[in-house]
Amino acid sequence: MAINIGFKHGIYTSELPTPLVALTQITTPTVAVGTAPIHLASEPAAANTPVLCSTLAEFVKQFGWSNDFENYTLCEVAKAHFTLYNVAPVIFINVLDPIKQAKTSTAEVTVTTASIKLSAPVIISSIKIETGNDATVKTLIGITDEDSPIDIPSDVTGSFTLSAGETPLILTTDYTIAENKITLTASGKEKVDGSITFTLNDATKITVTSGADYTAAYDTDGNTVITFTTAGTAKIVDDKVAITYREIDPSAVTSSTVVGGVDLMTGDNTGLECIDDIYPKLGVVPGTIIAPKFSASSDVAAVMAAKANGINGTFKAIAIADLPTATATRYTDVPNVKSGSNFANSFLVATWPKVALSGEQYHLSTQLAALMCVVDAARDNVPFKSPSNENLQCDSAVLASGKEVYLGKDLANYVNGQGVVTALNFGGWRSWGNHMSAYPTDTDPINFIAVRRMMNWICNTLVLNFFSRIDSPMNRVLVDAVLDSVQLWLNGLTKSGAILGGEIAFLEDDNPQTELSAGNMLFRLNVGFAVPAQEIEFTVQFNPEYFSSLFE
Repeated sequence: MAINIGFKHGIYTSELPTPLVALTQITTPTVAVGTAPIHLASEPAAANTPVLCSTLAEFVKQFGWSNDFENYTLCEVAKAHFTLYNVAPVIFINVLDPIKQAKTSTAEVTVTTASIKLSAPVIISSIKIETGNDATVKTLIGITDEDSPIDIPSDVTGSFTLSAGETPLILTTDYTIAENKITLTASGKEKVDGSITFTLNDATKITVTSGADYTAAYDTDGNTVITFTTAGTAKIVDDKVAITYREIDPSAVTSSTVVGGVDLMTGDNTGLECIDDIYPKLGVVPGTIIAPKFSASSDVAAVMAAKANGINGTFKAIAIADLPTATATRYTDVPNVKSGSNFANSFLVATWPKVALSGEQYHLSTQLAALMCVVDAARDNVPFKSPSNENLQCDSAVLASGKEVYLGKDLANYVNGQGVVTALNFGGWRSWGNHMSAYPTDTDPINFIAVRRMMNWICNTLVLNFFSRIDSPMNRVLVDAVLDSVQLWLNGLTKSGAILGGEIAFLEDDNPQTELSAGNMLFRLNVGFAVPAQEIEFTVQFNPEYFSSLFE
């Protein structure tokens, strides 16, 4: 331990932190909001919770798996990213809540073997099995007082209750029985309003217990297989069991479910609002937001774009939405459907139609998001290259109905001219289109997809790298540290071809004393972005002078 004697004589050294900040470049993962077969997961993730997955196995463990992409949209995203494009990670937000989006179902099953199969998306823990003679209700429609006497149904062998009316009214002293016929009294005839109900009173239910009497498990197709033990088989009466269970109901997830909000009971975010939980929870900045199937709704697309333009009030992303192919069935429908869906935003990419691979359909938003990850990864995760004219993993463009869509380059260009990205088969299937959906109303170069993404990436990188300098002393050391670090970074981006050039300045005109006194500093960046070479033209001319070569 050094002793401080207050007197110095000699040479001394000390260290200062390096003023130059080596900027860390960030990745831009896909964020997918949708539905998953959560009942099939071995370690189910909570609904409305961002979960980062780097492999398909991780996804299956936490979200389950089904090839039914129509009902389980997150499986579509997982297969596209992890299998077709081999990119990771992906952040998944499942909005299919097994408590809220589920329904109670019943089934009477005849047991002919030791096991039975239920094809519904059953929540196994909710299964209740009973056997025995259940109370049977039979309604005879159209019975009036003129129909008396009434034949007792031939399968009525036990005691019964007779009732009439909507209330219903129990008929006790309002009829007589003789020779399997019911004759209504005068008071009984007055109570009949068009129907009489017989309820057999012979219920003797026996509960079949899980574990001791049966086991239940999912097969590889997601069906529930119930296998009875010897003890369970002995309880079954007349080879029939009554099964009550809860089943996942994907149809209960609507556009409002995906939009989400704040749960009034818990205060937790739901739906797209969960995007604000990603950075605080996972430490990852979202890059692309998709909600395949649901993004065709204008309200979902609008919220996606709004979230992309202000995540945590700090970060920026882009959103990709799909024009509904049920209404946009031809390329000529695209402009009206886009306008009617209010798909026009500088932070939103619009796509049309869907694509398919070996008959399996994918929303174009799903494949485009994965394709962007591939293109970025080939360029050190700097998103300066447009995803247009890059290979898609598909063999056809289709409508949701399955009808194939054929677009030549001229028709695909028409779709592009409406600010919509499409799929083009030109020496192989490829993404085709460079613009955000704000185009063509807004022709600012910022509405090139590559430029918008680079602007987002640069802003997000600056936030992350200089957040640690917030509340530092406002002095020349701080100013120089920022200027030198950012300029070095911009020079590197220029040399790599990611930008055309860039410079940073700290100008006196931008920083009046009133702002500086309040602790506010403004640095100005001027950046030249490389826009896509959207059109390359060659002029070819016939020159007859080359005939002279015939005589050489």
